[in-house]
Amino acid sequence: MRKDNAMEPKSKLKPYHGLIGLALVFLILLFVDPLLYKLVGMYYAAIGELLIVAVALVIALITDKELSFVLPFRLPPVKMFVSSVGLYIGTLMLNGAVNTVTSRFIPDFAERGEAVNNLATSMSPALAIITIALLPAVCEEIFCRGFLLTSMKPLKNRVFVIIAVAVSFGLLHLDLYTFLPSALVGALFALITIKTGSLLIPMILHFANNSLSVIAAYAGAGAGTDASEVLSGLSVQATVGYVLFYLGLAGILFWFSGKAFFGKKTKVSKTVIAVILCFLVSFGGFVAVINASMEVTVMKSLSFRYTDGEPCRYEFVIEKEAEYMVNITVVSDTVTTISISDGEKTVMISESGKTASIAVNEKLSPGNYTLTLLNPDGSEKTSGAASVAVNIIRMK
Repeated sequence: MRKDNAMEPKSKLKPYHGLIGLALVFLILLFVDPLLYKLVGMYYAAIGELLIVAVALVIALITDKELSFVLPFRLPPVKMFVSSVGLYIGTLMLNGAVNTVTSRFIPDFAERGEAVNNLATSMSPALAIITIALLPAVCEEIFCRGFLLTSMKPLKNRVFVIIAVAVSFGLLHLDLYTFLPSALVGALFALITIKTGSLLIPMILHFANNSLSVIAAYAGAGAGTDASEVLSGLSVQATVGYVLFYLGLAGILFWFSGKAFFGKKTKVSKTVIAVILCFLVSFGGFVAVINASMEVTVMKSLSFRYTDGEPCRYEFVIEKEAEYMVNITVVSDTVTTISISDGEKTVMISESGKTASIAVNEKLSPGNYTLTLLNPDGSEKTSGAASVAVNIIRMK
């Protein structure tokens, strides 16, 4: 197995050096950053990141007069990079499960989601990429996975070191909601640094993660609140479903990427069992989400044969005000239009054709509704033949 050079006890940095560095960084985040914001506006974030890395480098130089331990930049094997990406995506799935749960217990969850978007879109795209993606990827990795991880190596216990670095990384975000997701990512980045003896992969993944956040903020400006409100308003069944769905996907990614990352081989039978179990968990979650979000109120296939003087109509009842998925298809021997009315007005109407359809999501009020087939001139169809399929699904 590859020797973990990042953990070789050569640096003079000690755990208390790391604690001093953490204390200084917290002082910067709590007191210096707000002052910088008043002085230079959005540029405060960039300056704050540079101050964080300065803390690490200054302490390392004073203590060690050597930066090679704090700035390990070796080129890892391609296989290690690919497996690290797989583990990272698996961690994102795990964080999806975490976010789904925590969104139910944090009152201002929606506002927090939109605040992240507002920060990014308040800058130019280039400045946002530099400030939110590039500088944190470089500076935070140098401090956490370079300086802090190196200072912890005399503790010997790698599991404890990874947890300590992960918790520190989570706390540095000064946000209860982002603590656990950040800590999980921080743990993965610490593991990758230990295994590869390099900061390159964590920096690349950190930059990619933050860049995607910036791109999403610009692509869906204003959508953060909507998405967050959907999560915070999920039913218990939907929440459990999403958690299972994410955990199943995470399990598959961790299984295959973990084997490649650690260079371990397992029996084919174990892999098949693992994949089947993860698939069942994910599929079960998917079914739970679908079941929690929809309720079939009408699902019928109807066939009509018109006779002279008798309009083609179909009546149905909506018992609860909600958003409904309405799908109606008519295949007729003549040009036909589908019309749906509530007794007072037409609420939906299709284009005319021998094959006519309505496929919409529409908020409907309780009451009696009538589906009527019309001729191109708007009169009710009283002769001919048609096959009519009606599907109306209530969205919970």
